[in-house]
Amino acid sequence: MPDHYAGRVAQCPTCGRKLRVPPPATDRTDARSAALPLDASSTGSIVSLDGRVYQVRPQIEGMMIAAAAVIGVSVPVLAVIGLTLRTYSPWLWAGLIATAVAGFGMLLVVPGFSNIRRSHGRKSGRRLGMITLAGGLALAAAYLSLGLISYAVADHSGCRARLESVYQAMMQYASQNEGRLPPRPETLVELGYLKASKLTCPKHGRVREGDPTYIPESYSSRIDLRTEGDTFPDETVILIDATVHRSDDIADPQTGKPMPFCYALRLRPDAQGQVVGYVPYVQVLERINEQRRIIGRVEGNRRTHRSGGGESAPPPSEVPSPAAATPQGE
Repeated sequence: MPDHYAGRVAQCPTCGRKLRVPPPATDRTDARSAALPLDASSTGSIVSLDGRVYQVRPQIEGMMIAAAAVIGVSVPVLAVIGLTLRTYSPWLWAGLIATAVAGFGMLLVVPGFSNIRRSHGRKSGRRLGMITLAGGLALAAAYLSLGLISYAVADHSGCRARLESVYQAMMQYASQNEGRLPPRPETLVELGYLKASKLTCPKHGRVREGDPTYIPESYSSRIDLRTEGDTFPDETVILIDATVHRSDDIADPQTGKPMPFCYALRLRPDAQGQVVGYVPYVQVLERINEQRRIIGRVEGNRRTHRSGGGESAPPPSEVPSPAAATPQGE
């Protein structure tokens, strides 16, 4: 303080305490050097007042604390989104969102540094700001790496190619199980014949990779490849994926809007899988009911052939309602 303020009461701009300005010191250098040993391992300012030594610690800039808190929150954000988000690549989205959160935290450091500089020593937090920036950059790099790796290892094949893989896995299973097909498609995954992603339609909006999206009613384990005097016609539908595909080439003649369709895997008489790219949703129920009638007829013929003509099969049950054949998530 200037000497002419001696004896007056002033408020410290850093700590807010009211102090009386002392008389001019006879030797300022000796007073400051005598106080320095007390401040050897501390931060802040050392002042000598009325024969006593005071240490004034500037308050930490709030923006630095907020920046560190936001960057810390990005870690649970990544975990929550990655574990709960219902999308095909949840960890990619989790990594991108967590990176955005960490980036916002690092942006808060910039006004924090500005506030410290303009405070003229009343505020501190430069060290916390530097640590926050380093931690934010490290976490952002980790988040982006996790997201890109999860995207790189994800299955990017289309539904048609996936159903072809399902067919190959079915043929391999049947060749090792006396021509019978698996009880359900998931059995192929459980036994290692097929990757779980092959049963997922990537066009479906609310599923994770590995979650089955085929229409359960479209598959029947009663189909097998044993041809004891009878064969399955090529119209027999084995598997239909979710009806979420749309194309401008397939439009409703009444409205002109693209119609939803699905891919279907059929079993042909020559034991070659055929993936059909256009099965309108309105025809799904008809195909499923037709499949059940065919299966019942073939099983009846097989029983009759085995028993010499004295046994017949009961008629198969029909699909009860459209809701029973609604794809998952529709």
